[in-house]
Amino acid sequence: MNMITYQGFRPRLPFRHHAQQQLSRLSERSPSDALVQADIACESGQFKFKVEVRSSQGVFKSSMAVIPEYGASRTWQVKAFDKLMHELFQQISDWKMKRQFR
Repeated sequence: MNMITYQGFRPRLPFRHHAQQQLSRLSERSPSDALVQADIACESGQFKFKVEVRSSQGVFKSSMAVIPEYGASRTWQVKAFDKLMHELFQQISDWKMKRQFR
């Protein structure tokens, strides 16, 4: 199961779709009992991104704060979220390489 919460702002539809797609991809690569959650908040002029994968195998998480690049384009949101997701994909990939089957 995965979910995204947005606090302090209303995201544009393209970003919401992109974030949900990325979370679905992360969920597919995560341990089978994983709960994937993303929290994205706008506080004091900063956007704070936090994603966690919780499972019986451990907790994988990443977070970052971004000062928005205002203008016509909102690609900074996608870039920041993708960077965060890359870190999580790497953590899960590392876990898969090290895990031992019993």
